[in-house]
Amino acid sequence: MVQLEEIADRARKLLVIAGVGALGTVGLAACGSDDDTADDPAEDASETAEAEEADEAADDEGEDPAVSYGDGTSPDAPLEPGATAEIADWTVSIGETVPDATDQILEAESMNDEPESGNVYFMFEIVATNNGEDAADPFMDLVWGVWDGGEEVGSEPLVLLPDDLVDVGDVATGESGSGNVVIEVPEGDYTTVTVGEMMGDEFYFSVV
Repeated sequence: MVQLEEIADRARKLLVIAGVGALGTVGLAACGSDDDTADDPAEDASETAEAEEADEAADDEGEDPAVSYGDGTSPDAPLEPGATAEIADWTVSIGETVPDATDQILEAESMNDEPESGNVYFMFEIVATNNGEDAADPFMDLVWGVWDGGEEVGSEPLVLLPDDLVDVGDVATGESGSGNVVIEVPEGDYTTVTVGEMMGDEFYFSVV
């Protein structure tokens, strides 16, 4: 929700700035002219229409994108950023996302290979709380991917990550663990990741 609030705040700020600028222009025009010639009604109507169109465009930019979010069971209705899903014995959410973490991953371990030409390492953090009766390892229980709008893309490379999920190990009942996972994907803009259980349901999480 932080991202959504920031978008809304910026949209409101732009509208305020636009309003102040418009008032300043009107004030300068009123003070800086001694011409008694009447304003052209047609010109005033045109300016009013343009201003209304600009306001409508600004309102469209400031619309809350959460209207497209849902319960995460469909790629057309992903969970909003920060939301959780119940997956097997885990309550899961997505933490920090790095769409191109190639440099970070190569610096984390000298033995890590570079991605293939035209690809990048898409890294994101999985945060998981164990709701089961016994200690369990989220790295072993969960699977993940990156969604490009039509299908899951890329593959999981054999590289070591900073704050790797594989290092979390067993998490006691009621406790939480978090760590990074990575998918090697073609360069592009990806807004959705998936997390699910082995041979089970998966959920779609928006990361923008």
